[in-house]
Amino acid sequence: MDDIVFNRVLAFVDDVLFKYDFALNRDTDIRKDLKIRGDDAVEFLLAYATQFNVDLSNFMADEYIEDEGVNLIFLTNKKPLTLHHLEKGIIRGKLDRETIESI
Repeated sequence: MDDIVFNRVLAFVDDVLFKYDFALNRDTDIRKDLKIRGDDAVEFLLAYATQFNVDLSNFMADEYIEDEGVNLIFLTNKKPLTLHHLEKGIIRGKLDRETIESI
């Protein structure tokens, strides 16, 4: 993959969320690792879509994002959404099931 695009994803995470005390990589999951869910995850994805001009119209958020009240110890069976998925979404111009499953 093109590190230029991935570095833009990393800079976006640092800017919109904050700097984490662990290294982020393509396998970093926004729910499990970055601990964002519910409205925060939706706001994060909307900012991502705006920043990178990514179409989210076919993104099924309920398959990937937990409600805010969910205890992280008992994670639900949501699908992973990684920084690699976000990178691929920028490259393809859309984030949807096809984009995510193509990785």
